[in-house]
Amino acid sequence: MTIKLNILAFFNILVLLTSCNGQTKQQVQTDNNVKGDTVTELGSSIMVVYQDKNNIYWFGSWESGVYKYDGKELVNYTTKHGLPNNRVDEIKEDKSGNLYFTSCHPNSTVPKFDGNTFMTLSATSSNHWKLQSDDLWFRHSYQNEKVYRYDGITLYELQLPKPPKLPNPFEIYSIYKDKKGNIWFGTNPVGVCRYDGKSLEWITEEDVTEFRTEGANGVRSITEDKNGDFWFNTEYRYSVYDSITLKTINFIRDPKA
Repeated sequence: MTIKLNILAFFNILVLLTSCNGQTKQQVQTDNNVKGDTVTELGSSIMVVYQDKNNIYWFGSWESGVYKYDGKELVNYTTKHGLPNNRVDEIKEDKSGNLYFTSCHPNSTVPKFDGNTFMTLSATSSNHWKLQSDDLWFRHSYQNEKVYRYDGITLYELQLPKPPKLPNPFEIYSIYKDKKGNIWFGTNPVGVCRYDGKSLEWITEEDVTEFRTEGANGVRSITEDKNGDFWFNTEYRYSVYDSITLKTINFIRDPKA
């Protein structure tokens, strides 16, 4: 059996990413020992690629769930196996090796997969902002100013404050943890928000997000290079803030944080 995979092609697809237009109350568990469907090809609209701690590749699709490739076999998991829906925008892994396949689909939930069983985590609204090294952060649903924080026990649903003097509605496009453990939220259309465990601070310069009358492209990805410089990717270009600039920049601080 020949499995048609071209890893480089899938990483090129990532450039085309488009927008995603608490005590845990309950963990809803599906049937034990879920087995996906063995397939010979990836489905269409692969939008996210993740390599886990065991060097297994996972491919998230907008239409056909998630695919697992261990070097020998390609397995597809969909709603019939326990996913809440067949759109996967984000894949993350915790320290125990559990995987999370989240979606920006309206009314989305956070599914947890331990390799055998899917569990659906139910969130509770909270203002419990906290920064812990093992926490996982997830985007919320489309056209929403909220994020999820999961500490392994509780899934918190948190509301991001609007940046001072910029009351525009916005949504979260990307989440990134830097080398110091700070969490960055890339948004559309109000720039980037950084949370350091004490306060939420904003960068709203035009070179981070192109402001236009009809809207903005949004910060679709954030990364930090070996020099400590930060790169913010919008639809048409990258912008960079070096470590010196970030030390002198006038962040807009949320006075309520």
